[in-house]
Amino acid sequence: MKELRLTLVGEGNTDRALMAPIRWSVVDWLRRHQMDARLRIEFEPGVTHAMSVRLADVVRRYPCDVLFVHRDADREGFAAREDEIARAVKEGDIQVAVAPIVPVAMTEAWFLFDESAIRRAADNPNGHVPLDLPKLKNVERIADPKSALRVAIETASEKTGRRLRQLQPHTRVMRLAELIEDYGPARALSSFKRMETCLDLHLDRWRER
Repeated sequence: MKELRLTLVGEGNTDRALMAPIRWSVVDWLRRHQMDARLRIEFEPGVTHAMSVRLADVVRRYPCDVLFVHRDADREGFAAREDEIARAVKEGDIQVAVAPIVPVAMTEAWFLFDESAIRRAADNPNGHVPLDLPKLKNVERIADPKSALRVAIETASEKTGRRLRQLQPHTRVMRLAELIEDYGPARALSSFKRMETCLDLHLDRWRER
């Protein structure tokens, strides 16, 4: 059985949540191609030095077949962030396949569609209070998906006062990412589709090696 080694470089510790949709996409690709593989995924949070140095260091410590690099688009936009990653790959002489992950708004936009998982992540799976989640087609137009997801989790918890303050939204987001069983709906998001298109290309090449 072949081994498939993946490494995700994030902007911070909370980007660990991205490992769940990446894993889902890879497993879905393996299923569609009727392949088995030993899957290994490593995570490296953000560090302070230049991206080219950072990526070279990560690849040295975590040899991989595909290197995922996350950058929020922010005001720069997707194309600018993709160019930034491409320059860093060239300057760092990165010799492995690289898949940029650049959500149009923020990473949290990828988790704003599964109401059931949000309620379970909030420890209130049987709650019925309306969450007023945005329609999936509009998620990437939200100015602050991070705040929208935090509010959704807090609302779903139905907690108040001190119990609400102890909810730890960042931890809940990582739990939510793992609780989502099907990321298929996220394919309606342009940034998710771009990630999978790039990933499929790299996995096709990996299969041929």
